[in-house]
Amino acid sequence: MSEYNLMRILILLSIFISSSIVSADIDFDQKLDFIVAKQFSEDTKEEIVEITYMALRDMDIDISSVDNFEEFLDPFLDEYFSEIKLDIRELYLDKFTEEELSAYYDFISKESGQSFLAKQIEISSDTLEISFRTTNRMINRLNNRLIRDYPELFEDLY
Repeated sequence: MSEYNLMRILILLSIFISSSIVSADIDFDQKLDFIVAKQFSEDTKEEIVEITYMALRDMDIDISSVDNFEEFLDPFLDEYFSEIKLDIRELYLDKFTEEELSAYYDFISKESGQSFLAKQIEISSDTLEISFRTTNRMINRLNNRLIRDYPELFEDLY
């Protein structure tokens, strides 16, 4: 074995051992808190604020006269995030073993895992949109077929 290969093996081994030691220093609750925190993208708060504004507009509530509405909203968002993080924490505890969560923590605490998680969040959003769009097409086809094959079901509508 060449000196170069031996050095490479020693370096990889030391990296593995040091990452294992760092991971071992973190207790399970800290790992779980880290996992839960990573479920929210950096844009989550802005998205929630935007959704709140849209919901208020949809309910015909004009907040233009409220000074510093976002400051008014902040305590509600803090409470929202506290509650949702507790619920998500319980969900993880219910669905996964401590070993699975520790392995997941080891993965998402690395750069490649964080990149994967960020993309997974985007994919989840895109998947939801695809699901709604596909469901609407399926319902339209079903509706058209029912009208064609069973017009009596729709007699009261005409």
